[in-house]
Amino acid sequence: MLYNIEDQSCPDFDGLSLGLYASYTQNGTKNVVIPYSTARGCSGRCGFCTYPKDDGPWQAKSAKKIVNDVTVLKKKYKSIFLDFRDSNFNVSYKHVNELSDKLIKEKVGIRWNALVKGNNLDNDLLVKMKKSGCHKLAWGIESGSNRLLRLMKKDIDIRKCTKLLKIAKKVGISNLIYLMVGYPYESSRDLEETALLLKDNARFIDNFIISHFRVNYGSFVYDNKDALNIEIQQMRASPFSYGYTYRYKKAEECGKRDVARRNMKSRNRVMGYGFRYIKYKHIRFPLNVAVKYLGLIFPKGILAIEQLTKPRILD
Repeated sequence: MLYNIEDQSCPDFDGLSLGLYASYTQNGTKNVVIPYSTARGCSGRCGFCTYPKDDGPWQAKSAKKIVNDVTVLKKKYKSIFLDFRDSNFNVSYKHVNELSDKLIKEKVGIRWNALVKGNNLDNDLLVKMKKSGCHKLAWGIESGSNRLLRLMKKDIDIRKCTKLLKIAKKVGISNLIYLMVGYPYESSRDLEETALLLKDNARFIDNFIISHFRVNYGSFVYDNKDALNIEIQQMRASPFSYGYTYRYKKAEECGKRDVARRNMKSRNRVMGYGFRYIKYKHIRFPLNVAVKYLGLIFPKGILAIEQLTKPRILD
């Protein structure tokens, strides 16, 4: 039986080497980023996710409890940086609004980030979130194609998402977006729309992360594999674990070699545009030329080099 989240005790990290979890800020100093959940569960029904099924119905802590806990954590662990670890921070407009009001009223003095979807936000609330200490939002956008978003069962519209990205950037909040490639029945057109999303909105996007779709056990895709006409295949996710991927049962159009080649080219364009217009938009010759051309040909290589050489950036 799930307990009432309001009765949850304040997190206790005593005995952990928190220094190992420190992140870099832009000025090069290290700071401990304290994880904290303001709510549990998720109201979404995304086809690739199992979180709503695993964690039960959505419920949130009161603004009073959150502020009390955060104040204790800030003082105890000597850090003003909080990472709100909700799977979807803005399930409820009222929840975010009341929390922002409380953080401002009590002058808590923290800097926080959260994972959000492209809904239940507007200009007034984003301004208030910034005033309360929000410095970065991570947006679960996944694709620049509304067609694919519908297939994913995400209840967002890409036009609304881009509008909110623009507002957030204007009020001084940093934007990170999550994208996904390889979802069943993804087309090259869907991928091209995602590439254009990065190019056309580069002024409002500070960073992006692209993941390759993998089938989660118990997700909509896994449970409806017959209806989707796909076969689930086990794969080695690491030396110590296994995961799942899929393949089409028949050599349909989406599985033909020429279509697969076209899709791969479009996936490279998504990552290449991300490198050129977002991650490395401020670099100068000759690296800008390398990113411009090699980013479209060898995006995975550039990404691997970046992950090995670049420290984690907090904002």
